[in-house]
Amino acid sequence: MKSKQSKTNYHQTEGIVLRRQVYKETSLLCHCLTRDYGIITIIATGAVKEQSQFTGLLEPFNQLSLDLYKTARSEIFNLKSAGLIKIHSEKSNYKTTLLMSAAVELFLQIDFTDGDSEDTYLLLKNYFVFLKDSPYNQFLLFIRLALRTLQYIGIPLELCCHKCGNSEVIYFAPQEDAFLCENCTDRRMSDFLLSIDRDAVASLRNVYNLKNEDPDHTSEAIVLDFKKILLTHLENHFNKRFYLKSLEDY
Repeated sequence: MKSKQSKTNYHQTEGIVLRRQVYKETSLLCHCLTRDYGIITIIATGAVKEQSQFTGLLEPFNQLSLDLYKTARSEIFNLKSAGLIKIHSEKSNYKTTLLMSAAVELFLQIDFTDGDSEDTYLLLKNYFVFLKDSPYNQFLLFIRLALRTLQYIGIPLELCCHKCGNSEVIYFAPQEDAFLCENCTDRRMSDFLLSIDRDAVASLRNVYNLKNEDPDHTSEAIVLDFKKILLTHLENHFNKRFYLKSLEDY
């Protein structure tokens, strides 16, 4: 959907509510991932009031059509009206909610460029849809989302030894932000390396070719290893701390 913009700074687009907070008692301050403008901040005036037109709309994970207004001097958009496109939340499945929240956490911390807006919007929207309806392992779907996101922003995670190209890696070197195979590993440096579970390596290697096998089981080692690798990779490139608190309970 192409956005519409007039000289009076009115905008129409689609967006997904990432998070919200009460603002000045009666309003809501929302962070939304939009199709045309990336992640933006929106004020919904009076949204907390009982008779508000926004009641039930500005919930996390909701996909909405948005009519917005913004003054030239402000970076914050004002919400004029909104329409529900799809409710993506899955309140009956706690683990699904955690993985949706983890994706939101990830997107809120990444500095996307303006040119990434439609790609990142469709990536998150399709992830939410597939996560609820897919027969595949849900955590592996999150891994796939994260890896695709890294590709979009130009910092792909290469699953091979950075010294010889061997795909049978057993360590991740945080300081080098790269994987190592057994033959290229200096054992004297083992205390500074992250040993990777073999199942985690296999999962990463096959994440784009998932099979409908044991969809509900993910070992703790896979979750912990991938979380450490992903966060280290992001911190090395953006030079700031990253976190995925949602995965602490997964």
